Amino acid sequence: MSDMVESSVDRTTERSGGSDVSPASSLRPSREWLYRALLLLFIALAFARGVYGLGSQSLWWDESLSLLRANYNLPLVLSNEIVLTDAVRQVITFDNHPPLYFLLLHFVVKLAGQSEFALRFPSLAFSVLTVPLLYAIGKHLFERRVGLLAALFGAISPLYLWYSHEARMYTMLTFWGLLSFYILLRILTSNVKRQTSNLQPPTSNLQLTILYVLSSAAMLATHYLSFLILLAELVVFLLFLPKARWQRIVIPVIGVVLIAAPILYYGFSILPKGEMAGFRFIPLLELLRDVSDSFSLGISVKAKQVLAVHWVFRCVLLIGAGTTAWRSFRRPTTSNLQLPTSNIQYPISNQPLAALIYLLVPTFSIYLLSYVRPAYMNIRHLIMVSPAFYLVLAVGLAAIKRKWPLVFASCLALMVAGSAHSTQQYFHNEKYTKDDHRAWGEYLKAHAQPGDVIVVDPPHTFQVYDYYADAGLPWTGLPRLASPEEDTISALEELVAEYDRIWLALSHTPPWGDPEFLPKTWLEENAFLVDERSFHSYASLVQAFCFLSSPPVLDTPPEVQHPMEANFEDKLLFLGYDFKGRPAAGGQFVHLNLYWKAPPSSPPKLGGKEGELGEDYGVSLRLLDGENRLWGQADRAPLNGHYPTSQWPTGQIVKDDYELLIDAGTPPGWYRLEMVVHNSSQQLAVVGEDPNPQAGTVDIGTLQVGRPSSPPAMASLPLEHHQVMDFGDLRLLGYDFTEGSYRPGDWVWVRPYWQVTHKLVDDYSFYFRLVDEHKRLWAEEVIQPAGDGYPTSFWAEGEIVKGQHALRIPLDAPGGDYYVGIVLSEPEIPQSSGLLADLFGSSPSAGHALDMGKIHVTQIEREFEVPTIQHPHQANFGGLVELLGYDLERTGFSPGEVVPLTLYWRALEQMDTSYTVFTHFIDEDNHIWGQQDSLPQEGMHPTTLWITGEVVTDRYSIIIDPNAPSGRYIIEIGLYDAEERVRLPVLNEDGKSVDDRVLLRKVWVIAETE
Repeated sequence: MSDMVESSVDRTTERSGGSDVSPASSLRPSREWLYRALLLLFIALAFARGVYGLGSQSLWWDESLSLLRANYNLPLVLSNEIVLTDAVRQVITFDNHPPLYFLLLHFVVKLAGQSEFALRFPSLAFSVLTVPLLYAIGKHLFERRVGLLAALFGAISPLYLWYSHEARMYTMLTFWGLLSFYILLRILTSNVKRQTSNLQPPTSNLQLTILYVLSSAAMLATHYLSFLILLAELVVFLLFLPKARWQRIVIPVIGVVLIAAPILYYGFSILPKGEMAGFRFIPLLELLRDVSDSFSLGISVKAKQVLAVHWVFRCVLLIGAGTTAWRSFRRPTTSNLQLPTSNIQYPISNQPLAALIYLLVPTFSIYLLSYVRPAYMNIRHLIMVSPAFYLVLAVGLAAIKRKWPLVFASCLALMVAGSAHSTQQYFHNEKYTKDDHRAWGEYLKAHAQPGDVIVVDPPHTFQVYDYYADAGLPWTGLPRLASPEEDTISALEELVAEYDRIWLALSHTPPWGDPEFLPKTWLEENAFLVDERSFHSYASLVQAFCFLSSPPVLDTPPEVQHPMEANFEDKLLFLGYDFKGRPAAGGQFVHLNLYWKAPPSSPPKLGGKEGELGEDYGVSLRLLDGENRLWGQADRAPLNGHYPTSQWPTGQIVKDDYELLIDAGTPPGWYRLEMVVHNSSQQLAVVGEDPNPQAGTVDIGTLQVGRPSSPPAMASLPLEHHQVMDFGDLRLLGYDFTEGSYRPGDWVWVRPYWQVTHKLVDDYSFYFRLVDEHKRLWAEEVIQPAGDGYPTSFWAEGEIVKGQHALRIPLDAPGGDYYVGIVLSEPEIPQSSGLLADLFGSSPSAGHALDMGKIHVTQIEREFEVPTIQHPHQANFGGLVELLGYDLERTGFSPGEVVPLTLYWRALEQMDTSYTVFTHFIDEDNHIWGQQDSLPQEGMHPTTLWITGEVVTDRYSIIIDPNAPSGRYIIEIGLYDAEERVRLPVLNEDGKSVDDRVLLRKVWVIAETE
């Protein structure tokens, strides 16, 4: 009989909570299986979505405080103390949060380390655990369908995603609060059942009591504001407390009160007196809108852009609230209760009202509390009531489904789509990315050098600096903690006197730490800014600055480590350079001081002042090997543009703080440094005793590149193709190779990145091959993975090395598709059979060969027959090119008119240099009045593509200067190497140079007379 009564109560509880089911209703086994499968799917979805990118973003300041406390010993963790330091003194303050979360994080760090992933995993775990708990409480208060919908909202909640990716306590608080509330409801329900069935209290009541006390204590020990959940539980307790045997329900409540009282007393006693930074009074409507919008679509979308979806959530929420209230207060009948109610003061059908109490009591309480002391900063301080929001939403959707199934489907689709959009924004919209302290730290570690000092501003962020940026250099925190402004200024004066360079590492997340930006302001007034960089920040400032302690203008010539002199067109004199900082290695910066002087004879340009250079120039440094392959390049204005050359005083020496990044994986060895100076349009030539400008590049010295202490991270390698393949103990990590369209004569470059898994004894070599689609071999080179200067037997175990290799497409290669690849040079592999199979070796899986990609070679139409030429004129240019003649339709022109000139060339030899053709319109004094310099055929057919005997028709349009006076003019032509600025000589029949130009026909310019 008792079993029958208990079963009846169970069915009545589900129906009275809001399920319109028949009295004999129970889920069929297939339906039960479906609900369980969907719940597991939602749990998996919550985990998969949360674990994706869990450690990809940087820690922000609040998370660094979590790490700081987690690294304390246990007594200090439990004390709630935070020890701040500025590297000179320590200040002890108290955290606004109780210790349970940090205690858990302490053991996580001990077991799993302190990576971003490990630090955030507990937050993810609690957000995932909240999903099945939402189902359980939804099923308990209403029905399984409501529980399942609530679990769905918890699984796709953008707000839960946001806080599951933070090493903070907010998802843990949400879980403990929901668990405490759910267990209290279970206790109330079990007491009603016992009263109605006259059953003796089962032993599980003690278990529920213990769980309730523990979960409530855990909730309070996670966040002090969780006492608002206790207020909601108190209202529920008073509303549903039965008359009979009330003592059994009061016992767990008393236990919670006894635990809560000392925790809350301690928590509120250590909180700072007065208003805390960031907290403010918030109007009720603004608070309700923030709660509704944040619980609906999170904080990773703009509310105005998804306003329609927000209104769907609000309408469904109102329907859910109305449905819950109506079902809670309707008069229960015998037919739907199926049990006597005379002994129950508050019928069990009222229990769904608990969901509204759970949502509204803490929300309105924090609003009322703001009149006494603002306690709300943003939605994280009410995230603990979000489960009630999702429960009421689920009730609303379930009510809509019963009456309007199509409306239900539309609303659910819009709500899920809105959550998906917010999730997509969180992962892919940089605006919602956390402060990029990782890039901030990498920049500081890469650019700060021995002899520099770091100022951490404010010192409250020293844990962020230590985690991301500390490279072992001296640092200090400013402004000084708990000290007057004079102490900070005194510290800055000492730093300027002691160090040449001062870095300011600024992370302004706690703005109250340095509200006036005191160190930055002082350094800008008393030092010289040479570098600044801002990094992405969600709601703060993350920046790095570099200051020189003394101005870069020197009154006396310094002692230069590598003195030399290069005159760039009498605009700038280069005096030499110093190497400084750590030895250079691949993936690191070379730091130099470049010394310059603006010649006193340099007149100021338009807009410049007397005594100033008046024009801005840039400096390019290039790191080249013996075969002119580029291994690093930097191009910037001196002093990063903070002191442009247009402002340099003529006659004085300027010291430029310069950096050049060496490519990651650069093989150790000797390299040369090449310099180019340029303005906005062209590079400056270098002049010497010969007044005519020479080449614009200067070799300023050699640089030895060493082996880095550790290999670069894979993520830092600029790989176009991620292809991991083992060739024995030599592993290919990937390579750069540009597929696309090429022409005969072009160079096909491949830049592979290699790593040795074990120390190698032998030197590896490969065949680098170009094969057409018909399996014919067109080009082949034997290559060492990193070049002949660094064989693989020299490599250290684990070292990553970059190679640079090029094959030239033969000039006679027909158009079509070609394949590029490498084959390991081993005796058992054929070396020159010319078949495509040889490109892959015996089989691709054997680790002998790799197809690296496909290119398309465009067919070049060539002419070998000499066409009819208007003015035959033969001239031999350097034994490489023969001028056959030219076409010039007329000899009379007006100023401003275009002179159409067609040149006819014949290639005498195949050329590796691309020569530029110059065409000048000159007077009898060799003054140029018109000019067009171009690669042949407007750059479409450079001399490197010419083959022996080919005839090239080359057209030019020379515009005569509109100010050209009337008179006789001459057209001169020739070829020159644009890089070396050297003309090809004109040879006579004996092969001797007679000139460097050819003069064509004389023409006339007739200016119009007034």
